[in-house]
Amino acid sequence: MKILLTIAWRNIWRHPGRSGALLAAIIIGLWAGVVTVGLMNAMLQQRMDYMIDSEITHAQIHHPDFRDEGSAWMYIEQHAEITQWLKENPKVTSFTSRTITDGMLQSPVKTSGVSIRGIDVETEPKTTTFHENLVEGEYLDTDMNFPVLLGKSLAEEHNMEIGNRIVLTFERTDNELTSAAFNIAGFYKSASSQYDNMVVFVRNEDLSDLLQDEPLYHEIAMMLTDVEYATEIAEQINATFSDVEAKTWSQISPELGTLAALGGLMLFIVTIVIMIALAFGIL
Repeated sequence: MKILLTIAWRNIWRHPGRSGALLAAIIIGLWAGVVTVGLMNAMLQQRMDYMIDSEITHAQIHHPDFRDEGSAWMYIEQHAEITQWLKENPKVTSFTSRTITDGMLQSPVKTSGVSIRGIDVETEPKTTTFHENLVEGEYLDTDMNFPVLLGKSLAEEHNMEIGNRIVLTFERTDNELTSAAFNIAGFYKSASSQYDNMVVFVRNEDLSDLLQDEPLYHEIAMMLTDVEYATEIAEQINATFSDVEAKTWSQISPELGTLAALGGLMLFIVTIVIMIALAFGIL
């Protein structure tokens, strides 16, 4: 080993220019690889964190058929029992209940199909970061009667401003159509223009009263102390309560889970390519 090190040391200084260039190539190659992998990983993680923190959360609870059919009558009947269980579970940091239905938005300009989401103005900001997407106007805790939040791009399509009135039409739990006028309280802008064009937000008590004569909730979204607990909590809820289905974030949004898996594969491929190129440089 001593002879090998001696020969190697002499070889380095036999051609200082060549050795310096090779050393510089190795340093630059490793630095570029680390930076590239770090940036890609950070971008993928940021995208996942945004989707989870702003809406999907770590896990959600629905009626077993609600995500497939979305009918108003498919609400969570054991809502009180489930929320009490969540309050007593130390792994659950926060949760919020939502009332959801599909309908039509009508303005003097045009009519658009939308997803109407009734949210709790107190628990939603404690569970998600959606309120940070508000770019103009007020949140739903305003004193305005029947307030609604529209995506900025949707509002521009309908040529609407803060304080204007729109009409939302949707189906009640008894399969009868109903309509109600809502006042625009504010505009939001998320990372997806398609989402902004499709989703409007109202207070869940306003929407619930229009769907039937008593409160109802179609979705319970929860944040946990660690995302790794999502599968465990979902399995516990499914085993404890009947006529509901709890799913993790990756089950709710398969494309996000695919993105995470694809991101790991891309990082592996990029790392291998950089290492191979570096090895040829050394040779």
